[in-house]
Amino acid sequence: DGDTCYLAHCYPYTYTDLQSYIMKLETEPETRKFCRRRLLTRTVAGNRCDVITITAPPKDEKETEDSLTKAKSKPCIVLSARVHPGETNASWIMKGCIDFLTSADSVAAKLREEFMFKVIPMMNPDGVIIGNYRTGLAGSDLNRRWGNPDENLHPTVFFMKAMMERMRDERGIALFVDLHGHSVKNNCFIYGCDAKYWQNNIPANHLSREEPKENESRLFPMQLENLCKQFCFTDCRFHVKKKKESSGRVVAWRKFTNNAFTLEASFGGADANHQPAGTHFTIKDYETIGRELCKTIADVLVVEDESKMEEIRSKLLQQIQTTEIPDGGDSDEEGEGKEDGEAESDDDSDDDTVATVQLPQKVQQAMSAAAKSKKKAIKKKTPVKPTITRPDPIPKPKEALTPMARKAHTPRLDPSQSDKSIQSDDKPKEEELDPTSKCNCPSCQVYEEFIGSTTVKYGNLGPRNNTETRSGVLVSQPNSGHDEGSGLKYDSLGSPLAGGGRGGNSASYHPSVAAQKVLGGGSPSKPSASSRLTRKS
Repeated sequence: DGDTCYLAHCYPYTYTDLQSYIMKLETEPETRKFCRRRLLTRTVAGNRCDVITITAPPKDEKETEDSLTKAKSKPCIVLSARVHPGETNASWIMKGCIDFLTSADSVAAKLREEFMFKVIPMMNPDGVIIGNYRTGLAGSDLNRRWGNPDENLHPTVFFMKAMMERMRDERGIALFVDLHGHSVKNNCFIYGCDAKYWQNNIPANHLSREEPKENESRLFPMQLENLCKQFCFTDCRFHVKKKKESSGRVVAWRKFTNNAFTLEASFGGADANHQPAGTHFTIKDYETIGRELCKTIADVLVVEDESKMEEIRSKLLQQIQTTEIPDGGDSDEEGEGKEDGEAESDDDSDDDTVATVQLPQKVQQAMSAAAKSKKKAIKKKTPVKPTITRPDPIPKPKEALTPMARKAHTPRLDPSQSDKSIQSDDKPKEEELDPTSKCNCPSCQVYEEFIGSTTVKYGNLGPRNNTETRSGVLVSQPNSGHDEGSGLKYDSLGSPLAGGGRGGNSASYHPSVAAQKVLGGGSPSKPSASSRLTRKS
């Protein structure tokens, strides 16, 4: 009696769980040899966003020049999860990936020798901590900010994209996989990018990128189906729609690598043709998906024998050509509608839309009858608005008289006159008063001189006088990049910069201050530079 019961949408995985797991990796002697945790950036609220680097360490202290060159030229593989904080199953898949990559398995050892893994296990810590399902602390979907992320509002996306740009220029990126959860479809499947969409947005393609080949994006998911019993290739989609151009998958495909995928795992379970048939996925199933994902990387990307690799690819291409994929959408955002000319399809569901429940026919008839009777009752009970008669409005003059002018125009009455004469004399006719004409009495001339000598001119009040609301957050907007006359420069939030701005001196930035500014709080201890200048002047 009195117990509290909590119902979870999926198996929980919190920010604390992640930090405890990373700490365990750092303290174990075997895993710490090839696993390092570094701070990617601080979030809007000042929480850690970690990047885990997994690769084989140098075998000897005295490495040869060839081995050092090979270590520096290892291709990079980027894995990320929890950009949508409510998709907790993505964290369990990521845990399966990390467990396998840090294990003593021979395939895992081969992957560590061939690649450098950059793993971002939680892209949206703020959303996870405060309990959001899809957005971050600033109220925006971070997976729609990859095109032009803001350093202050979307710091995790901004610095992850910068890290991937550096990895591309230094060693190349072989694969990018972003892990998600899906609330409508069953099984595990992939969203990729077909080569036919490469020409649709030429300016977004990076100059160093080669044009993708036909069916190249289908090789990886086809091999994943061969290894993973929870994966379904016919559920995969390879569309690149206009509304997805700013998502992580499409931006990574255009900027960094031909192999850019979004891996979706159902919140529910598998269908009758996959495992576990007709039941919910368990934590073990999600971890198995992560382990098989890593094994697929070894089969598709690790080249030991060129002839064997060509044989594998030819078999996969034959499977792809014989497997028919229904033409459907790949929507994964809540409330997204169809694009122009797009047909209605069961596959155009999204990962935030609850499937329509088919009620029994009797229940539907009863609900429709109740709705009709309710409408009739509302029509009968609609009150008639009473007619209100109002007197004719008195015409207002174009320019109201001042108190001094009104006093001057008031007629001085003789006390001996009766009340009737007072009422008649105090009501001027319309032709007697012209509101547009200027009075030449001494009182009005004094008032006009007073108004002319006290006109106030309002100038620029500094960089903090304009505000606007973005996604429910009040953000200060500077009038210009600097305050004229003061020599101070301001950042995008209207804060004074020291030493040329945050970009020039990262030590002058503190995430908690940035979070306070983003939320419209400002600094409680010190007045702004613009206010200090105003007081001095």
